[in-house]
Amino acid sequence: ADGPVIAQFLYPTLGQACISDTADSVGTALAVPGPAPLPPPGPAAGQAGFVFTALGTAPIADVQEAPLTVTYINLDNRRTGSVDLTGASNINPDGPATVSAIADTGPGRVLAVVSGSITTAPNEDPAATRTCNFLPTIGTVFVP
Repeated sequence: ADGPVIAQFLYPTLGQACISDTADSVGTALAVPGPAPLPPPGPAAGQAGFVFTALGTAPIADVQEAPLTVTYINLDNRRTGSVDLTGASNINPDGPATVSAIADTGPGRVLAVVSGSITTAPNEDPAATRTCNFLPTIGTVFVP
């Protein structure tokens, strides 16, 4: 009851060969309007936090081959932007790969698209990285 407001994106997405050469990953995304404590350090007022998890995958690699990004438009103030999602918040450090970012959306109704790639590295062999592309997914969040 006292947790942050979470806006789940409209549908999950798919990352082909993200778990292994023959196993795909389902990706889920969510947005958290500020002010909120999640994702760490949490969005402030007028910001939105975005989190993406690639289910079934190894942890996020230290170096991302190509970024997973969130691109947004605030329908009320017309602010637009694009932010790379990273592993800096250290969410799920042992996997599955989870990345996040905080965007300065300003208050209002925000429409966002997450797209791009994630690079993972198994804990037991960080040199065995795997990069996979995810189909875009879309979500909305109201930032007070």
